[in-house]
Amino acid sequence: QEVTMKKKWGYDDVMDYAKKERDSVPSVPWIKFNQEFLDAEKDVDWADVSSASNSQLQKLLSIYGGGKAILEHVVATLRAKVGAISAIFDEEYNAAFAKFMQAYEGKKPTRDEARGLIMSSNENLIALFKQKVELETAYRYEEGRLNTFSQCYNTLSRIVSLRTDKNN
Repeated sequence: QEVTMKKKWGYDDVMDYAKKERDSVPSVPWIKFNQEFLDAEKDVDWADVSSASNSQLQKLLSIYGGGKAILEHVVATLRAKVGAISAIFDEEYNAAFAKFMQAYEGKKPTRDEARGLIMSSNENLIALFKQKVELETAYRYEEGRLNTFSQCYNTLSRIVSLRTDKNN
C-alpha cells in the first residue's frame, strides 16, 4: 500500500499567492521602464538621495509616482476582494455553526471547540478560510509596497520642492 503525503499549506504558499494575485488585477497599466530609467534608480544612493541630479530625480519621480498610482489601484482591488471573501466566509461559517449546534446532542462544546470541529470537517469552509488568509496576505503585502513607493515619492518631491525654493 502506497502512502502519499499531502503537502501542508504554509507561509510560502501564501506569499506565492500574494505575488500571483498582484498580476491578476485587471485594468492595471503596468509600467514598463526602459533600461535608462532602471539604471537611474540603481545608481542613486538613497542615503544621499538629495545629491541626485535633476535628471535622476525626474526619472525616480516617474518610477515611484507611477508605481504608487498602480499600487493604489491594486490595494483598493485587494481590499474589495478581502471584504467580499470575509463576508462569504462569515456567512458560511455562521450557518455551519448554527446547524452544528442545533444537531449536537449532549453537553454543548465551547465556541472554540465547535469552531475546531466545524473547520476540521467542512472542506468548503477550509477552502474559504485559506482563500481569505491568502487575500489578506496579498492585501498587506501590496499595502506595504504602496507605503514604500509613497514614502520614496514623497521624499523625492520634497527634494524637488526644496531645490525649486532655493532657486527662486
